[in-house]
Amino acid sequence: MSNKTKASSARQTAGSLKHGVMRRPSMDIEAASGTKVMLHAPDAGWPHDQRTIKEHGLRQGAKYTVDHTEPHSFHTDLYLREFPGVTFNTVNFCEAA
Repeated sequence: MSNKTKASSARQTAGSLKHGVMRRPSMDIEAASGTKVMLHAPDAGWPHDQRTIKEHGLRQGAKYTVDHTEPHSFHTDLYLREFPGVTFNTVNFCEAA
């Protein structure tokens, strides 16, 4: 592995760590309907994104089903089948394993 590759890898790993915990990348903003996603970063995004998660009782690590997404210039709205008509931010979710 070259020094350049090692440095790049180290930056990516450091950027994925928060308080010593590895973070998963956010979900695909063009995820197909029916894709399973998991709430992994309830503290990410805008304050209203965090409030929406709390108000609807989503649990970190819980799996949900994508209804559809709506990409915008600075964020992507996520609609989940379990919460019809409610918009979430894709930054709070990752694809479920």
